Amino acid sequence: MAFDAAILAGTFLVLDAFHVMLSILGAAMINLVLATNHRQGRYRGW
Repeated sequence: MAFDAAILAGTFLVLDAFHVMLSILGAAMINLVLATNHRQGRYRGW
């Protein structure tokens, strides 16, 4: 988590705040889709 925060803080040196917020929103949306489609027992590996 700290590594993610460091990467996010570093992006402010490269991008403006609007694009950083768009990136955060996109990551949140992808996590929401993954959490919504997760099923218990689907990822057993056999």
